[in-house]
Amino acid sequence: MAMGAPTQETYGDDFRATALTLVEAAGGKGSVRRVATSLGMPCSTLNHWFATNQKQNETPAFTTIRENKRDELAKALYALAVTAIEALNDEEKLKAAPLRDVALVAGMAIDKMLLLMGETTTRAEHTDRGIYSNLRPPDVQDAEIIEEDGDAD
Repeated sequence: MAMGAPTQETYGDDFRATALTLVEAAGGKGSVRRVATSLGMPCSTLNHWFATNQKQNETPAFTTIRENKRDELAKALYALAVTAIEALNDEEKLKAAPLRDVALVAGMAIDKMLLLMGETTTRAEHTDRGIYSNLRPPDVQDAEIIEEDGDAD
């Protein structure tokens, strides 16, 4: 090989499946650069894999590897979400990490897990009455009135 000639690194199916699964969990095409950087690989390579990753172009063996990677990551994200949710009820753990941060980790883990499972991560509903129509105060006659007893001296 001539000095200074570019080298082409080859990656195995396991690495390729991991990289594509991480892109999928991170939200798709917009996260290719971030994932490539974190894996220490050329962005152009991962972008090419992502752009040409079609079910009809995958071998059955690679499809199985991808499904296994997706399942592994979804299980890890589930475990992370459970740990974060449990920490929300633990005062000692919340001293180490702010409530907001723990809740954010739980929400992000659930969101990424749902993406990997092919589930929706948003819910959008439209009604004739507007998005806040169900947030009306209760009718007075429907409300339970609680009277506080004063000191009856």
